[in-house]
Amino acid sequence: MFRSKFNTRESLGAVKFYACLLSREPLPAFLLIATGVLVRFMTVFVFVLTFKVFLTIIDPNVSLVLANTFIHDVIGRNVSATEFQLALISTLLFLIGIQFALNKIYVNQYLKLRHRIATRLLKKPLNDHRPTHLHICLDKFPQGYEGLVKSLEILVFYFFLMIGIFFINAFAGLLVVIMVPAMIVLMLIKSRKEIHVQKEMQSARKKVLEQESEIERVLSLASENYAFGRNGLTYTEFFGGIAIVIMMSALLFFYTMDDGITDKIAGLTALLLVFCIRFAVVYAGELSRSLAKVLQQRVIVESILHSPFDVSTG
Repeated sequence: MFRSKFNTRESLGAVKFYACLLSREPLPAFLLIATGVLVRFMTVFVFVLTFKVFLTIIDPNVSLVLANTFIHDVIGRNVSATEFQLALISTLLFLIGIQFALNKIYVNQYLKLRHRIATRLLKKPLNDHRPTHLHICLDKFPQGYEGLVKSLEILVFYFFLMIGIFFINAFAGLLVVIMVPAMIVLMLIKSRKEIHVQKEMQSARKKVLEQESEIERVLSLASENYAFGRNGLTYTEFFGGIAIVIMMSALLFFYTMDDGITDKIAGLTALLLVFCIRFAVVYAGELSRSLAKVLQQRVIVESILHSPFDVSTG
């Protein structure tokens, strides 16, 4: 029988374990998370601008009049539809180049920091049983490390994203503040049994050599483990879709109450608001999966007999 409730102490212990490991190299960890946040914002900007370019190509006058009111003040003349389209495409190409460079930098930083931390862990036994020590360092650590780094990235991303959404429309920001945490909690609740399936599957695999009958049990648990991962994505899309529908319905109702509000959000600003809300929901799913990876590491806390935090960071 699997436990259906979170063990708060062990879960917080897992978070503390990985947070302490990252804190041993604060500057590289800060730069890694900052780069990850920039990558996520570039993803939003590139997606919004790509959509805007398509709209402009289909109907060049969609934003040209508004754009010329600003361009004329800068260069002293209006631009043609073709010039405006080429400028948008050039900007999009430039942002894609920056996004590519940031992604390459991020991967390099991520792997270097993970390698240094893993090397230090390997040098100081976490458990007197060497196979258990190696299992924690080589198998469990990369999962928890990735989960915590991504969780921190998304939380920082949310901080700035929420400022932007509230700046565009306070009511939309309030809706996101309500819906996103609710979605994350629901996803964490759905994932609470996954770690126990993985633990039993590992235990059953050790018995396969001794008992032929255990093979069926391992296959059954493997299927159940796969179902957890796949269902996680399915529920993320479902809860995300429901959250979007609820927020759009609430915004529609809110605008219906005051027709003048719609005049305050138009053009690229409205498009940016829509995609900011969309990405807030999308990243809620990723955040719930990343947090689940860290919280699921609580089972290794019991196996850590020796603290690794006195290892030199030199």
